[in-house]
Amino acid sequence: MKSKIKELAETRNLETPQALSHELRVSWATAKQLWDGDVSNTRLGTMFKVANLFDCKIEDLFEVNK
Repeated sequence: MKSKIKELAETRNLETPQALSHELRVSWATAKQLWDGDVSNTRLGTMFKVANLFDCKIEDLFEVNK
């Protein structure tokens, strides 16, 4: 699975992990992990925040590699 969070953020003119951090009201470290596609230790509540920010479902944040 590949995270689409960085691409979605950039479509909203959130061009850095810091900007994403500000919008989500999460730590810079958490935003950086999301930005880099490392969601393995991300809390479910944070994923709901991300999905809400991008007006989508959590499953829409990922692309399944075939």
